[in-house]
Amino acid sequence: MNTLISLINRFLTGLFGLISWPLWLLGSMGVLVVVSFLSALLALWIFGRYSNQEAIRTLRNRIRGNMLAVRLFRDSVSVVVALQVSIIRDTLTYLKYSLVPLPVLFVPFLLILIQLDMHLTLRPLRPGESALVKVKFATAVGPEDLVSLETPKEVKVETPPVRIADLTVVVWRIRAEEPTRDFVTIHWRDRTVQKEVIVGDDKGSVSALRTGKWTEVLLNPGEPPIQGPTVIESIRVDYPRRELSFFGWKIHWLILFFLFCTVFGFALKGVLGVEI
Repeated sequence: MNTLISLINRFLTGLFGLISWPLWLLGSMGVLVVVSFLSALLALWIFGRYSNQEAIRTLRNRIRGNMLAVRLFRDSVSVVVALQVSIIRDTLTYLKYSLVPLPVLFVPFLLILIQLDMHLTLRPLRPGESALVKVKFATAVGPEDLVSLETPKEVKVETPPVRIADLTVVVWRIRAEEPTRDFVTIHWRDRTVQKEVIVGDDKGSVSALRTGKWTEVLLNPGEPPIQGPTVIESIRVDYPRRELSFFGWKIHWLILFFLFCTVFGFALKGVLGVEI
């Protein structure tokens, strides 16, 4: 399973990186806006392809007509009640037709969100900043188990290993000295596992976690899974969070993504002739 997911991750990450790399000239917000625009186009195409457009159009027109009729016949209680019942019934039917494309939309949007999360949630370390490196083991690691962390020359280890969480997690603090895109290496007995560390380059993806569990590999596609039998389950670098500002407000990119998709979707639905 890990091999298949790794191949899918490598393809999608490479494709997304190829598309997003020139967009970094516009900054993080530029990447988000353009990807939201393309996602809205994709959503409209899927919605138009997999929904009953004629039925949706008929229901929307009937709902509008009944709402207008409520205003015209507001003095007749029986007519207004009948119209409201019809509006509710048509609205529920409309929702049923609108939900049909959702399973088709789910997969591509999940993959897009995973890639955006890797590009927009965290940022690389800057020279002078510190971060924690956390190694999760499947079993407890005692003082007699020699665990060490090797870093490139641009990154220094500030603390000795600290064992926490029932001795299954070993933590170091590292300090970034100079820009680099290299690997830290965990040595445990005769086993070594590497994890990418990024300092300085604020463009592109940031992978915080390397793991061997297929469910976590799917959600963290930036690095290949830990292969082979090993007690080391995962390695995490706690990168700083990337801040996005929208008209002076600090808002999570996920909220902005759905906001932009909604705006672009309604703006383009008439151009593409899609009823939503």
